[in-house]
Amino acid sequence: MSDDLIDRLVIDLQPVKRLRSPALRTIQFACLAIAAMTAAVLFGTLRADLAAKLHDPSYLAESGLLFMLFGGATFAALRSGVPGAKPGSASWLVGLSASAWLLIVGAHYHAPPDAIDFASGLACLHRTLVLGALPACGLLAMMRRSAPLAAGTSGSLVMISAGALAVLGTRVLCAKDNAMHVFAWHLAPVALFALLGWFVGRVWLSGRARLVPL
Repeated sequence: MSDDLIDRLVIDLQPVKRLRSPALRTIQFACLAIAAMTAAVLFGTLRADLAAKLHDPSYLAESGLLFMLFGGATFAALRSGVPGAKPGSASWLVGLSASAWLLIVGAHYHAPPDAIDFASGLACLHRTLVLGALPACGLLAMMRRSAPLAAGTSGSLVMISAGALAVLGTRVLCAKDNAMHVFAWHLAPVALFALLGWFVGRVWLSGRARLVPL
């Protein structure tokens, strides 16, 4: 390779700012996302039985698992943007917390299934979309600065992170605890967000997409 060709290849290169570690960026993002979610929740009407629920072990366990799912998915997403980095324990945390959440919802909400209430269900879906929009956009913007090799998987993790945090906020606002409502309007949206995230990642986080300046 001639010196002239090398000079032409590097003439337009710009210095690249080194990104912080995935762990540090996870902490920074989590602090900002939780603060934004808390502020948004306070604009809504808190569930009337929230004080009692804060002493309910099942509710606290469910909330803790959602928080773990949020943190694990965030870290896994940011780590996936480091070429050559292995998924590590973050992927296990995502799977375990999601599975445990599913089990605890199924075990605790054992009342006979009610008819689906579309009015309250759509209200919860609207809350989840509103609460999850900003974290999803913020984490996607962070991912655009990295180099995810599996763009679809990274996109799914981004949306799982945002969905888990949004449902955590929704559970503070929604007083419906029956199984049908929780599965249909709290749990299912996170699964749908993960599917949507795969397509978003393929479009927004692929190598070709990252060549387009924001």
